[in-house]
Amino acid sequence: MKKILAVLLVAVLALSFAACGDDEVSKPANSAPDNSETVNNESVNNESDSAESQPVEDSDDTSVPEESKPEESEPDENSGDDTSEPVDTVTIPNFVSNFVTWAKLGVGLRATDSTSIQLTGVNKEAEYGDVVIYTYDYAQDKVTVKDGNYADYAFLVAEYDASLFGVKKTTVHTVGSVSDNASLTIPDVGFIIAAHKDQTVMVSRLSECPDNVTLFAAGVQVCDVNYSITKVNSAITVDGKIENAWTAHKIDTINESNNRWAYWSFVENEYYSTAEYYVTYDNDNLSLAVVADSPYHHCPISPSEPNGMYAYECIQVKITTVSPKSDYIMENYDHVINNKANTEGYVRAYGFAVNNDGETCYYENSGVSKTFQGTAVCTRDDVAQLTVYEVSIPWSSLGLNAGEIDKFGLTFSINSTNEEDEKNGTWRNLVLFDGGGVINRNDWAKIPEVTVVH
Repeated sequence: MKKILAVLLVAVLALSFAACGDDEVSKPANSAPDNSETVNNESVNNESDSAESQPVEDSDDTSVPEESKPEESEPDENSGDDTSEPVDTVTIPNFVSNFVTWAKLGVGLRATDSTSIQLTGVNKEAEYGDVVIYTYDYAQDKVTVKDGNYADYAFLVAEYDASLFGVKKTTVHTVGSVSDNASLTIPDVGFIIAAHKDQTVMVSRLSECPDNVTLFAAGVQVCDVNYSITKVNSAITVDGKIENAWTAHKIDTINESNNRWAYWSFVENEYYSTAEYYVTYDNDNLSLAVVADSPYHHCPISPSEPNGMYAYECIQVKITTVSPKSDYIMENYDHVINNKANTEGYVRAYGFAVNNDGETCYYENSGVSKTFQGTAVCTRDDVAQLTVYEVSIPWSSLGLNAGEIDKFGLTFSINSTNEEDEKNGTWRNLVLFDGGGVINRNDWAKIPEVTVVH
């Protein structure tokens, strides 16, 4: 009788196990959705779910006591059916804050706009799922991708166009059309974007980008606008005159042939304003001078109310107390979305002008100071058609030491709205490439990096 009961018990157990054979827990616990879908422009920070983020369903099998369940058997070495190890999944990387746009610049512009190409990296070797921009600053002169799999990417090439005073799309290489980087030399003024094939939305944007429009790469310098400055033998006398002491410290000549500078607010072939730009320093001060050559001068403001000078003829100056290429500025470059660099004092803003009565007007308007602590003298000579802006700014007011600083940022614009322009509602300014960190979105990554020669 005992033998019969034992046989019956074994049979019951076998039937119980068979009944559980289709239970959901028999699926691998690490199964996850396909990660090949592209992160679209609506979900900047969302990656495809990884295996680790997928919940494992609890077993509802309560028909068999835990102690009666059979021990898991070791898989056969040659079976090739071992699902106990996690399955590796590759996720598309997050987008960073940098992006390229073909839209008209304005404060409402966003990376998630349909006119933007979102990026996952800047000047790095592209890997799976990347959308990377390459500029003159890249250590190599050609685009590089991991394992040389160029056929997995689409590429957009953008180069300088003199008629736009900016860069435009020149070539799009579709996915699979490039087998190596022979045709992917990075322009001196411009950039190349590499978009992995699984970034389907951004791959499409490369082709959707219009021809003959200026492209703006947010948070990225696409032109070498950087300078070096040397120390003056004796302190500059700030008197609104360009004396011999300045001669050795000219760092740029501004005209329509200089592709560092943009005349897009001027009428074509009527680029009537040019300038010479000087910068030097001593132990106490950073000094700069701008000599603007223009037949016009109009600045109806007063020294007591100088902040409106931007609407007329003046210079606007910005200084970063760290390099514009530093991690800090690169992370906080866009004042429209993130004004941290200004409020924390890493970006300083100034304006300098000579009004219609020949008086010097100036302001400081940064997050930590509203009082200009330096010296400025601005003069206008209508006969010679020259306006001189001469300025010294104490290093101490910037929280810097001349003997210790190696790099910082310095930029300016020459606002050129004359009396006729004002009547017509036209605003003119002569600016560094991509606005130089002053005009448009005040993109502080566009500010030139200045190397201090000791």
